[in-house]
Amino acid sequence: MRLASARLSRLTYVFAALLLCFEVGVAQPAPTRCEDGRAGPYPCDQVDLLAHMDLVALGAPYVQTDRTNWWWASDIWGWTDPETGTEYALVGTWEGVSFVDLSTPTAPVLVGFLPTAQGRGDLTNTGNLWRDVKTSGTYAYIVSEAQGHGLQIFDLRRLRGVAAPPVEFEADALYPTVGSAHNVVASDDLDVVVVVGHESTDLTCLDGLFLVDVSEPTSPRYAGCYDDDGYTHDAQCLVYDGPDPDYQGRTICLSSNLSFLSISDITEPSRTRAISTAIYPTPAIVHQGWLTEDRRFFFMNDEGDDRAAGIGGTRTIVMNVEDLDDPYYVDAYIAPITTIDHNHYILGDLLFQANYESGLRLYRLNETNPAALTPVGFFDTYPESDTFASNGAWSVYPFFASGVVIVSDMERGLFVLQPDVTAVGSEDPLPDADVVLSAAFPNPFSRHTSLTLALPAPERVRVHVYDLLGRRVATLLDGTVDAATLTLDGTALPSGAYVVRVQGETFAQ
Repeated sequence: MRLASARLSRLTYVFAALLLCFEVGVAQPAPTRCEDGRAGPYPCDQVDLLAHMDLVALGAPYVQTDRTNWWWASDIWGWTDPETGTEYALVGTWEGVSFVDLSTPTAPVLVGFLPTAQGRGDLTNTGNLWRDVKTSGTYAYIVSEAQGHGLQIFDLRRLRGVAAPPVEFEADALYPTVGSAHNVVASDDLDVVVVVGHESTDLTCLDGLFLVDVSEPTSPRYAGCYDDDGYTHDAQCLVYDGPDPDYQGRTICLSSNLSFLSISDITEPSRTRAISTAIYPTPAIVHQGWLTEDRRFFFMNDEGDDRAAGIGGTRTIVMNVEDLDDPYYVDAYIAPITTIDHNHYILGDLLFQANYESGLRLYRLNETNPAALTPVGFFDTYPESDTFASNGAWSVYPFFASGVVIVSDMERGLFVLQPDVTAVGSEDPLPDADVVLSAAFPNPFSRHTSLTLALPAPERVRVHVYDLLGRRVATLLDGTVDAATLTLDGTALPSGAYVVRVQGETFAQ
């Protein structure tokens, strides 16, 4: 593993330290590196292609209908087995959900397939196109806009030890009351699953937040409903840990409601209450959004604004939600691409955006100006064109501890990708600074590693350690020094690669 040089001239000083040595094993397929702007046939920048599985490989073969350009893959999510550490891709398709083992990311394996609630072969029900899957604990929750589909519940522990993959699974439970639905929201820290964009079979709760008690996952029960704000297309629900003291520890949903942002409190599902709403200029189809990790801002995407508003490029909207009772529009970032942003997620200081015909787009957040995103990488899963059309990348999942990123493409299936973290996670070059940072020793290490820092004169310096997902795992220094010896205690850290970043007064932005 390459180390940073001793004398550096960048805002961010980067080096990687392996906690454990690589094991020697059977040779695996090599990734397709992003070189000279290409990874095989796909345009790219700072993102390698580890593997690609088309719809046939996913167990959901393309079947031609009278629609010449029909779409067959939809939402995607990931799950990490808490017992084995195995990472899985969960890919929605026309006929069901594919479960893919990513133990060897360059050679993914289809473990099994869960057919849609209507069963395979129902190609007349166009609602099957929209299939969404999320996880909570060891269960997956699946909805579809197919009429009468309901909420499928699948025990992901069944993926362990499949003797002869792929197999065809049956759902562990089905909750039919939600009927057809566009989306489902789940989280490890919630005992409810939130179904949105639905048409319940009893017509008592339409389109908004339909709350299902899954404290006993295979015995789901109605928990509550909030539909005062009309149709909800997507939402992020969480136990709130942000800056607003009035809602600390309460369960909050931030919902994308086609023309506005809706915030509600679902702590008591049977007594869900509204908190606030907010709008932004020229909304068209408010599609989805995600909170920054400090919970100060909510980044939203609009599936129709790029064309309807004549904006001229992909628009990412930033809402200030520091005060949940009074959210407001901050500004928007207009990307130099003419495609439709569809789903995005934030991890650390990176925004991972599935952008239809532009594929995966990576942006670095700006701490002082949240709308000033910086493009830092991309992987175009749909190289044919870059237009305002509904083809290509549907969604992205960036939360694996391995740093692997998975993308679902409507026509092409599953892409397993690897961003170059040292490239997309580092800042732009700054003027030379006479700073000396030694390489870590020992490297690799099993418990502790040390490095030294020397500056021409005392100044305040911050030294942080991040994992490959951009999460801060340790602070080695935050003080005024001209020289220091720093030690990282890796006892509590999982094995892997880590990045050290150093920032001082004279070599900071």
